[in-house]
Amino acid sequence: MKVIAIDPAGCGCTECITGQYVPLDRASRKQVLKMLRGKLRNNTGESFTITSEYSGRSWTFPDR
Repeated sequence: MKVIAIDPAGCGCTECITGQYVPLDRASRKQVLKMLRGKLRNNTGESFTITSEYSGRSWTFPDR
């Protein structure tokens, strides 16, 4: 089954058991990256921010 969302860490809901969702603590780096890009739903209840520095400048990209 294709993962469509990331749930809170430690979640054991039916969707996590069947593989439709994955708990945050069991998600792969690739799955987390997909969530940050908006390709997977963020059901974690958490807000994520990515910050990058380049030539002394910094940009912040909030979670969608």
